Amino acid sequence: MADHAAYNLEMFETRGSAAPVRRERPEAPGEKLKKVPSQRRREKTMSPGEILRAGIIVLVAAVTVYMGYVQLSAGAESYRLNNEIQSKKVQLQEKLDENARLNVQLSEMKTADKVAYYATNVLGMVKADNAQTEYIDLSDGDVVLFAGGRQLR
Repeated sequence: MADHAAYNLEMFETRGSAAPVRRERPEAPGEKLKKVPSQRRREKTMSPGEILRAGIIVLVAAVTVYMGYVQLSAGAESYRLNNEIQSKKVQLQEKLDENARLNVQLSEMKTADKVAYYATNVLGMVKADNAQTEYIDLSDGDVVLFAGGRQLR
């Protein structure tokens, strides 16, 4: 146990700070240093073909999204119009039914007996007799009087 081996403890020495001193590793000839990925990204540039391809992909994606929006809005408008058509069909059928009912009621009221009954009982009218008739004698001719006293015969 009394092994007295010598150890190099220089890397644990501190010179003015508590942090250990880092030493650069010597680069061997032919050995390349690995680049950090962030450095690699900064150095990479896109060729014009890659830029065109990326632009086409973005354009196709935008057109696809727009066409989806158009399709959805057209479907919603179609649904709204179909509901409106159904509502109008129901209203039309109600009006046709009411029209048929009123036509039947009108045809019942057109008989001579119904007209006479309505005139005498509802309106208080009476049939004219000869005593109520007055005749006008036009043997002298007709005369039309205009404003200003002018006459036409």
